[in-house]
This record gives sequence, C-alpha cells and structure tokens, in this order.
Amino acid sequence: MAEQHKTLEMEYDRELLEDVFDSPDLRYVALYMFILRKELFQDLLDDDLMDEFETIMDVDEPTAGDLRRICSPDLIKSLFQFHIITNIKNHSVFQMKGDHIKIRLASGLKLAREELSESEEEVHIFFQENLLERVIVPDIREMTQVRIHASLERLRAMMCPKTSVIHELVHKYGDYYVIDDDFYYIIEELGNPYQALRIEIMIRAMADKYTEIEQDLNDYLGLYDKEIYKSTMMKKFRKAKDLKKTDFLKYLQEKSRKKSLSSKFRVEFPKDEIPEEYQEWRNTFNILIGLKLTFDEINAKMDKLRAYYSGKKQIMPYMTFITKSTYDEDNISEIIKNLLIEARNALKQISTTLADYSKKELKIINLDVERLIIEEGLDDDDDD
Repeated sequence: MAEQHKTLEMEYDRELLEDVFDSPDLRYVALYMFILRKELFQDLLDDDLMDEFETIMDVDEPTAGDLRRICSPDLIKSLFQFHIITNIKNHSVFQMKGDHIKIRLASGLKLAREELSESEEEVHIFFQENLLERVIVPDIREMTQVRIHASLERLRAMMCPKTSVIHELVHKYGDYYVIDDDFYYIIEELGNPYQALRIEIMIRAMADKYTEIEQDLNDYLGLYDKEIYKSTMMKKFRKAKDLKKTDFLKYLQEKSRKKSLSSKFRVEFPKDEIPEEYQEWRNTFNILIGLKLTFDEINAKMDKLRAYYSGKKQIMPYMTFITKSTYDEDNISEIIKNLLIEARNALKQISTTLADYSKKELKIINLDVERLIIEEGLDDDDDD
C-alpha cells in the first residue's frame, strides 16, 4: 500500500499533518485558507452566495447601496468579519451609512470556475499573499507577509513521512494560492477548526491585556525605583510571600545590604515616630508589590491555557485540540472557560486597585519621602 500512496491521507501522513499544525505560522495560513472557504463561501456549495460575491467584485465603484442590493445580509457580515471591506471599520458602522457611500473591497481574492461537463463545474477559491495578510494579521499580529509567503512555500512541498512522495498542501497559480482539496477535507474531518482558533485568539487577547496591565503596574513601581520590579528584587518578594509576609518593604530591608538600596528603602523610623507621608508611601508600596506577585498566579493560568495548543509544555497536538474543543471532549471547553474567567477576574481586580492611584499622586508621594529623608539627614547612612 505504501508504494501506491500518492494522495494525502491521514493514515500515512498524520506525522506530517501534526508537524504542520504544531508549527504556528503554517497552522495560521492553512487554517485561514480553510476558514475562508468554509465560512465565507460555505465550502463553495452555495451558488447564489458565490454569484453575489462575483457580482459585487465586478462593480467598478461599488457603493453601500450596491452592497445591500446585491449581497445577502449574511454575506455582508462575513465581508466585514474577514476584513474584505477595507474603508469602513465594521458592520455596525456600515449600518449607519447611506447608500451613496462608496466602499472599497480588498484585492487578492477570486473564484475560478472549471467546467467538468456541460452540466457540472468545479469552483476554486484563490488567494494572494496580501489578502491573507489582511485577513490574518488583525488576529495574529506577528504574521507579516514575509512569514505568510514562507509558510505558503513550505506548504507547497511537504515530504511524506513514509514514502518519497511530496505533498502539495497548497497549490500556486501565478500570484495566487489555493488550498488542496484532500488537505481541506482532512481538516474538515477533525471538527471545527474555527472553534479552536477562536479559543486561541481569546487566550491571545487575554495575554495582551495581561501585558498591558503589567506594564502599567511596572510604570507605577518604577516611580519608586526602576530596579524594584526586576528579577533580583522580585525573587526576594516571592520568598516573602512564601513565608506569609505582607510587609514586603520590611522583608527587603532585612534581606538586603543597605547600600544596595536607595535611601528611601533603607531608612527606618522608630515605631512611634513614623511620619504620615512615609507610612502612606510604605503602605502603597506593599500593595503594589502584592499586585505584582499576583501576576505570577495569572501567568501560571496563562501557561496552562497556552499549553493546550503550543509551547514546550504542549499537552496535545493541535489536531487533537481541534477535535477535543469541537466536541468538548474531556470537558476541555469548561476547563478553558474557567481558567479564562479566573485570569480575567484577577486582572480586573488589579486594574481596579490601580485605578485608586494616579501616577501623579505616586510621584508626589515619592518626592515627599525623598524630601523628608534629606531634611531629616537620613540619606547618608553607612552599611552596618
């Protein structure tokens, strides 16, 4: 049988297919080509939909009125969903536009019809690299046209793991690419890859929010000291947390050489003589460090989420992830949903707490403490 193996088959080519789907760049290009055919063009089975698309694409200077007259509401929504309409932000904005408003449609996407007999024809959907970039990048920002091109070229020539056959998962015709039918139907058999991709995109969006809020928190801590949130310092604060300490400043003073800290971190006042501004500064610092340590817990949840589909600790091949997320095997959808909710709630709590402070206020508090230390002559202590 291996000698007769010519076409792409799951039985013989699973290793190849897993390599494709576990390589992010290849996966994104393959999945978006699949999704455009499956979701936008309904697997090229809806003749009316394809006629609508070709008709609107042939209009020289289409208007919103032309779009409403020619295309069904579902097709119009899909054209926005996949960023085919380029000069109107989204479908909601479009609904407020008058019929006279001109619209622009992205180039690089076309349907080609091949006549098989007098009564039968086959339709193919062709993509140019620029069109794929327009569709993919809003969700996967790192996918530049250079990476898309490299992925397409790799997908054109994949070596069968069991024979000397070269499989073309993507075919090229001039400047256009088309997904191979055998490859398309194998993806379809896995389940709903759009569901898996949506989950991945949600996790990526959560990770972006994580990075944004953590940077805000780092900016706040940077008003105290630019080194305070770096790894050396955070190692000490993590140790303090493990020991159930909540006064992180006190622990830092106890575990650091004095001259390794700036004066405001090493100064100590008698308990009954602590200035009010210093106490406020200290309390705020401990709260912010506590928030920073919360990111360790959130990051652990994000690592668990990402491990379902990528990374060194990947739990399963992406192909399996598609199937399990489609049919909710092993309760995977509920597990992912709960992890996302926990991470979101933790980020929301951090964001809410940060909203209680302003950078201007924290800057003033730090300046007040630095002024106090100078006025009290406490800025030139030596090491013990």
